[in-house]
Amino acid sequence: MRERSTWENVFKETILAFLLLTLLITSMNCPAALSMLTISQMQETENKVDFPSARSIVKVPQNYPTIQEAIDAASPGDIVFVSNGIYSEDVHIYKPISLIGESKENTVIIGSGIRDVITVSSDGVKISEFTVKGSGAKYISPFEGGDAGIRLNGVTNCSLSNLVITNNSIGIFLDSSDNNIIENNDVYLNSMDGIYLRLSNGNVIRRNNCTLNGGHGGIYLNPSSNNNLIENNICNSNLDHGIKLQSNSNNNIVKNNTCLHNNNVGIFLLNVYYNKIVDNNCSFNGQPGIFLRLSEDNLIANNTCKFNRESGIQLDFGNYNNTIKDNICSANGHFGIRLRLSSNYNRIINNTCTLNKLAGIGIEYSDYNEILYNTLSMNYGGGIKIEPVHLTQWNEFMEKFREDVKAKIARGIKVESENSVGNRIHWNNIERNHGSGCIVEVPTEVNATLNWWGDPSGPYHPTLNPNGRGNKVANNVIFKPWLNAPVGISRVGEEEIIKTSTQTFIEKTITQSSSLSITTVKHNEMTTITKTEQESYVITKSITIIETIIKTLTTMLITERSDVTGRYIMVIVSLLTGISLGLLIMKILRKGSEK
Repeated sequence: MRERSTWENVFKETILAFLLLTLLITSMNCPAALSMLTISQMQETENKVDFPSARSIVKVPQNYPTIQEAIDAASPGDIVFVSNGIYSEDVHIYKPISLIGESKENTVIIGSGIRDVITVSSDGVKISEFTVKGSGAKYISPFEGGDAGIRLNGVTNCSLSNLVITNNSIGIFLDSSDNNIIENNDVYLNSMDGIYLRLSNGNVIRRNNCTLNGGHGGIYLNPSSNNNLIENNICNSNLDHGIKLQSNSNNNIVKNNTCLHNNNVGIFLLNVYYNKIVDNNCSFNGQPGIFLRLSEDNLIANNTCKFNRESGIQLDFGNYNNTIKDNICSANGHFGIRLRLSSNYNRIINNTCTLNKLAGIGIEYSDYNEILYNTLSMNYGGGIKIEPVHLTQWNEFMEKFREDVKAKIARGIKVESENSVGNRIHWNNIERNHGSGCIVEVPTEVNATLNWWGDPSGPYHPTLNPNGRGNKVANNVIFKPWLNAPVGISRVGEEEIIKTSTQTFIEKTITQSSSLSITTVKHNEMTTITKTEQESYVITKSITIIETIIKTLTTMLITERSDVTGRYIMVIVSLLTGISLGLLIMKILRKGSEK
């Protein structure tokens, strides 16, 4: 027996030596093969850790009868493919997999009705081609959310696409989730919000159909959901708003969305900053097309706001330093654009406001706004209307938003209005309005010089310009000088004559050289003031005020103002008698400006 054991050991050692020799020879003859094998193994290990890719397809019901069992059995990177059918279960995805249905119309997940239908707690999950319905009915608050068809819970880099999300409390809920893509989904008939982002940043929400939802409407951001892109969505016929941004949801881009027939507002901004609301259609809504409250430094541009029951665009209570430009606000039930209740220091530029019921632009208890280059025509209640404060509502808002008001005051913002003082209304085409071109119902004097009132003879005023054939103006409107032709698209290289009741001045657009020289007259002596501009401006040549036009001057005041299209040099000339002779306005275009 001992000899046999020794023989077996020798045999085993011989076989092992032979195998080792064979492997050595193979590696010497084919080093690349061994090297490639080693690299491939390393890459496979790396992929498993950092970049999972599908290793296999787990099928429901072929491999597992329920979706949850298939997910439990799957490895990171696997595809769980679900055949058509109705699956009554709540699903939890806690690993980076792809959950794909056979078709969104016929692959249906119905939840238990007591929680989220699908909860995602892993990064890198993809879900597509399902109908998801039947979440619980719990809704804690607008700041905390509730049960949802699909909840992304503290995750990143997930994708939800080609889904039907209906008959849930919230349709899709992003809760503290960043850099996800939500696209091409039909989200409708959810009792609360269609798509809700809470504390979620950097997400892309695009090409979704969010209609007929309750709660806060189609798409809702609150609170502090920043730097999201919301584009090309349809948010129609929702119980509240089409899209709503609230409570420090800042630096978002909302563009190319359609928000029609919503019960309240098309797009609503509440206490938010630095958002861009551009190229949206917000029409046929039950309240304003676009509505701002307690919001600052937002851009509202190139939107269409027509046939809304209230105003096209409304800034209502405590809005500061917003830019409203290049919008079409027509045929609305109240105003084309309305500024109310301490909406101050805003810029209203190059908007078209026609056929609105109350007026093209309304201003109530709001100060130091710039109303420039707008077309205000054929409005039933007038071109511009300055209204008295609705004191009861003002007091109500001051109480309701007491903490927000305190925060603004602490930042140095003056909330209390001075009854619509300091508003500048220039370079607008105000014509063919029913009633008056400018109606003023407060004791404040309104600066509305250098506007086109519909006729070269200027606006009609019974004592100050009885021969004017343009739109009528109220008693406390400063309207001289006026423009004798409509504001055009471009004045580069042209001269336009501005006529007042006593003198003629020349306005020239300046566009080429690097400095501006203004020659003025003071006490019949020539004085030259030269100002060199920054590189961000383009200037052409000097403009001289002709001595024969202006005589025996006592003062000449030169002031400057800016807007998005350029800077203005304003020369205010007074006679020895103290009577103001007029203004010489020189517009300095910014580089690249078309106007």
